[in-house]
Amino acid sequence: MNDTEPNNEPSLELPPALARRLKDAYGRPPVIPAELDAQLQGEACEHLRRPQSTASKRLLPFPRWLAAAAALVAAAVVTWAPVGSGRKDGFQQADLNGDGQIDVLDSYQFARRLQHGDKLEPSLDLNGDGVVDAKDLEILTARVVQLGKQKG
Repeated sequence: MNDTEPNNEPSLELPPALARRLKDAYGRPPVIPAELDAQLQGEACEHLRRPQSTASKRLLPFPRWLAAAAALVAAAVVTWAPVGSGRKDGFQQADLNGDGQIDVLDSYQFARRLQHGDKLEPSLDLNGDGVVDAKDLEILTARVVQLGKQKG
């Protein structure tokens, strides 16, 4: 910066009134010997140069192998779970709200899931065309209405 440009930098000096109030409130600052100040500054710099370990950043430190083992067990359960045993047909799988009945509420939930683009179970492919879509919803709704007539 040259002498012809205005100084737009804020002043780092405290306003005199604030400085007086701080001195009145806290008294004189403590005198720290230069040797102690240099020693503390050196130790702080040395501490900050050391690489931080990731273990100190974790809330509950545990071995990484434990997390990997848990992930493998979860993947195995999902992959090899006995899906075929006791498998229900598509209409039994259509009990989407889990109340033990296949009714208009399940048909409504099916429609909402389709509308929101949710992935539906392949067993809900009621017409067997390989796609779970509005055609399957129509089949389910017709079946629900038909079952409702048989009850009454």
